[in-house]
Amino acid sequence: SDLQEDKEALFDALDTTSACLRVMVKLTAGLELVPERVGAALRGGYLTATEVADYLVSTGMPFRDAHGLVGRLVLEAQSAGKELWELSLDDFRRFSDRFGPDVLEVVTPAGAVAAKRSPGGTAPARVREAMARAREEVAGTRRWLASRPGISPALLRDSGVEHSGGEGP
Repeated sequence: SDLQEDKEALFDALDTTSACLRVMVKLTAGLELVPERVGAALRGGYLTATEVADYLVSTGMPFRDAHGLVGRLVLEAQSAGKELWELSLDDFRRFSDRFGPDVLEVVTPAGAVAAKRSPGGTAPARVREAMARAREEVAGTRRWLASRPGISPALLRDSGVEHSGGEGP
């Protein structure tokens, strides 16, 4: 009976998690991404500025110097009414000769996503790996639940949410 007090918090957390998952299934079931709207939402925030700084650091530039240079580059892009990925290689090279042609790939939103290759990162291969692990865990949990007496069959049913199997999650 020493552990009775912790059970209430555990069951409360399980109830909350279960409710959140049910809500998330309902929220995402009808979700449709419109590529044009997603693209428009990427504009105006200079979201890939850190990627440019990381690029410069990979060439041996200290981060504090890269940060200052990218700040000036962002101001230049703003005054030209452009996003960083809309700048030319010559535009980049006016700020530093460390920029090579590959910066034009790094600076795009897709390039920034693809660059995160560490485990748990956003690169498509890493997302596929994470999804495969999650599916394996769900299948294992369902098998375990099915072996338990008194478990409601409703817990074992699939949510009905389908995955496209494409590049994203």
